[in-house]
Amino acid sequence: MIAPETFLNLDSRNKWYIYESGKIPTDFVDTLPKVEPKISSEKYFTIVEKLKEYLSAGKSEFKDFKELSFEAWRYSEEVNQQMKQEQIDEEKKHNLEEDKNSAHYWIYSPGDNASKWDEFYNKSIMGIGWDEIGDLSQYSSKEEIKNALKEKRDPTLTYRNVAHALWQFANEMKPGDIIFVKKGMHTLVGRGVVESKYYYDENRNEYKHVCKVKWTHNGEWEHPGQAVMKVLTDITQYTDYVKKLLEI
Repeated sequence: MIAPETFLNLDSRNKWYIYESGKIPTDFVDTLPKVEPKISSEKYFTIVEKLKEYLSAGKSEFKDFKELSFEAWRYSEEVNQQMKQEQIDEEKKHNLEEDKNSAHYWIYSPGDNASKWDEFYNKSIMGIGWDEIGDLSQYSSKEEIKNALKEKRDPTLTYRNVAHALWQFANEMKPGDIIFVKKGMHTLVGRGVVESKYYYDENRNEYKHVCKVKWTHNGEWEHPGQAVMKVLTDITQYTDYVKKLLEI
């Protein structure tokens, strides 16, 4: 450090840059003595002299040890930042996969005032209406479902919530998810575990959008507070709410 033009600082960062970073040609690096935890003065000065020759021969963009050391620092920081970002991206990907694979919790209404509950419970299914737009698997977006509803029903309505519920029923709800069944906004009548993906059942007279469910609870319990009005809602993120429902 006292005479950086004369002596090469062989700290860990410079050693990494010279021997491992790939920024200095391999055929030249192969001519250098291997760096060991305790290096002899003979090996050290061989490295110094060879690098001096390399730098002075115009084979590198650096003209001395100071510039080489600065670039070793700059490039190592760049690599560290890249590695940190890759780690962050990998963690995000892992969290997304974990969320995708973990069970979600839904609150669901089987018809107006739970009018279809007895049938669904006995047949081990759950169903949702709006049959006139056909198999939901044919639609690639919520927008397409909304347009189909407008075409088949009322073009003046937005159908935003309906399209969202139909999309989730067909594409986001999956086997292993937990379903809480509500009657109105103040009563729960059942609970179950989804056992199949969505399918369209042409043989049914109504509620042709269905999936199979293993119903584990059937009865009447007071809902804590007022439930949402929508036919199907993903409540997974509301952990305290889910905990209360699981305790019923």
